[in-house]
Order: sequence, then structure tokens, then C-alpha cells
Amino acid sequence: MIQESGKHGRNVSRQLRTLAGVCAVGAAAFLLGRATAGEAAYQPQILSLPSVLAKHPLAKDEPFRIIPVVQGRDASVTVVRAARELPPHYHNEREEVVYVVRGGGTMQIGEEKRPVKAGDILYLPRKVPHGFSNGAKQETVVVSVMSPPFDGKDRIFLRAPEGAKP
Repeated sequence: MIQESGKHGRNVSRQLRTLAGVCAVGAAAFLLGRATAGEAAYQPQILSLPSVLAKHPLAKDEPFRIIPVVQGRDASVTVVRAARELPPHYHNEREEVVYVVRGGGTMQIGEEKRPVKAGDILYLPRKVPHGFSNGAKQETVVVSVMSPPFDGKDRIFLRAPEGAKP
């Protein structure tokens, strides 16, 4: 563990968070780039997070929005916007890596609750319940990488999301 002390320590911490974010994005790019040249659907892509967010705004009454961004052969990338809460859920068949881009709050992983903030990277093994409660005044934005790719079905909520129809 690196301890912060004074101005220099804060700069080191900020640099480490930036490096961690770059590593997370690099890992996603590596996974997504593993397709062979003959698989046209799996071409490398460079996406702008600000553009993705601008195209998919979070409505005032939405607690969260899940935005599929890239679907590769071995992994998928999703952007999640959370204004309030993403209820506890798990994935039977997928591992997930989450990078907190901005905001923060409390992440429930199993029975444990931990604070998370911009720059944090979380690894969530398959079948481990996890959920998020926003503690920031602004929405929290995360980038999620799942392997194998998320199919839209393997998200089992432990309780219904706010506003869900029975």
C-alpha cells in the first residue's frame, strides 16, 4: 500500500489512479482486439466516452442507465450511469471489471460494503453479488468490461430495481 503524505503523495495517488484507468482500458482493448482478421464484426474501435454520455443522457427519474458500447468475441464493454442505485445482482457466467470514471458511492460486494471513488478498479468474479449506491452529488459513471461478452440476460437481481414493473 502506498501512503500519501502532503502534496507529493496526492500527486502520486492521482498518477496511480490515472495509470490504473489506462491499464483497465488497455486490458479491455487487448481482449477486444483478439479477433482474427476475417471476423469483420470484431474490428478495433476507438470510442469517445463524452460522446457516448451525450448520446445517452440519464433522465431525471432514472436511477441508472446501462449503455452497451462494444460487443467483442471474448468481452463486452458497457458504460453505466448511476444517479442513485444499481440494486444488488450477480452474473452466473461472467466476470466483470469495473473502472469508476467519475463520482463515487458505496459498492456492496457479497456481504461487505466499501466506498468507491473515481479512479478505482473493481474485479467482480462470477456469482458474487454486487450492487452500488451513489453517494456523490453528481451521477457516477463507470466503464464495465465483461468476459465472456454480456448477452443482456445474465444479470440476476436480488431485489427488483427501483421503478421496475412486477
